[in-house]
Parts: sequence; structure tokens; C-alpha cells
Amino acid sequence: MDIAAIDQVRLNFNPQGLFIINVAIGLMMFGVALELKLDDFKRIVVAPKAPCIGLIAQFILLPAFTFLLTLILRPPPSVALASFEARAARLESLTRAARGTHHVAVLREEIERTDVGRANYFLRLREVLPDGGVRAVAELQRVTLQHTESKNSSRHLISLADLYSDLAIEYVEDHPPESLTFDPVEFRDLVDSGARLYEMVAARDGTPEKLEASRRLEAFLAFSIGIDRDRFTP
Repeated sequence: MDIAAIDQVRLNFNPQGLFIINVAIGLMMFGVALELKLDDFKRIVVAPKAPCIGLIAQFILLPAFTFLLTLILRPPPSVALASFEARAARLESLTRAARGTHHVAVLREEIERTDVGRANYFLRLREVLPDGGVRAVAELQRVTLQHTESKNSSRHLISLADLYSDLAIEYVEDHPPESLTFDPVEFRDLVDSGARLYEMVAARDGTPEKLEASRRLEAFLAFSIGIDRDRFTP
């Protein structure tokens, strides 16, 4: 099967299936807890060396090893997508079950954090993934569109605008304005896309990101004007 096709798959989890999995995990954890005794906790105080080694291995060595292994093997994005999709599906199932309660707002925030984490994953790996820049833009656009009513919507727009700004700067570094490989249309598309997003946030009164967006817009436009000047200056 084509790996690229796998990366476009969206996993849909059955709510009943998720409920059964949660119950099974809960029963397993309960079974483990039944075997614990007070002496087990006393041994930790008397001989803390083994528990400390276990904690270091679990929370430091294992993540470090996983990170190095990921750098070496470079697994396809579908591996990470499966994790993000599973978490999002579980949260959406809980949101449906909690409809009409105050828990819905908390669950929606968790869904938003999951979507942001997914976008940040592709953002960090955009330089090593095929068409990484395009994929990162698509993921950040997904966040801005799905969470337009969020209190963080302005921050999401700025993040997307910052990505367009970075892509424009990288394009100039790879294709100097005085070279024949520089495409003014492609560069202008990046500038216009980023500038529009900055302008949207800068026009929002009462938001803490308003001033930040205005300053970044000013700096971005100054950069764009400088590139245009260099193109026509002998």
C-alpha cells in the first residue's frame, strides 16, 4: 500500500468499542492494585534505589531512546497520526457523552490541545518530511478553521502567519531575488497569505495578540519591500 495514501486516512473509532477498551484497561489496573500491600510502600522508603532507577528509565531514558530511534528510522507520519486520531476520537466520544454538562467545555479544550499538538508535530518535522511545508500549512489551517470560537483563535492565526513568514524567508534564502530561479508570484503568494492573517488579528479589538500581530505585520511587510527593492536595484 502507498504510504502517502495511508497518511491521508482518518481513523473513526466506534464509541461502543472505546467504552469496552476503557473498561478492560480499568479492570486490569484494578487487578494490579488489589495485589498492593502497605509493605510495598515501606520497601520504597527503605530501599529507594530500585524505584528511582525505574522512574529514571521510564521518564528519561525511554523517551530519549524513543526520540533517537525516531531520528534514525524516520517513521512515516501515519504512525503519529494514529496516536493523534485515537486521542481525538476518544475525546469526541466523551464530549458526546457529557453533552449538556459543564464538562463539555473542558473536553473541547483538550480536543483543541490535541489538534494543536498534531499541527506542531508536522511543523517541527516540515524540513525532513516530503512536502513538509505544505503539510504543516494544511495542519495549521485545520486548527484555525476547527477552533474559530476558541479563546486561542487569534494565537492560532498568528502561528499560521508566522509559518508563512518563515516559508517566505526560506524561499528567499533558497532563491535569491537577483537569481533566475526567484519566482515573484510564488513569493508574493506567501507574503500575501501571511500578511492577511496578521491583518485579521490586528483588526481584532480587545485581544492581547492585537499589538503583537501589528508589529509582526509591520516587520513582515518591511522584509517584503526590501526584497522587492533588491530585485530592481542593480
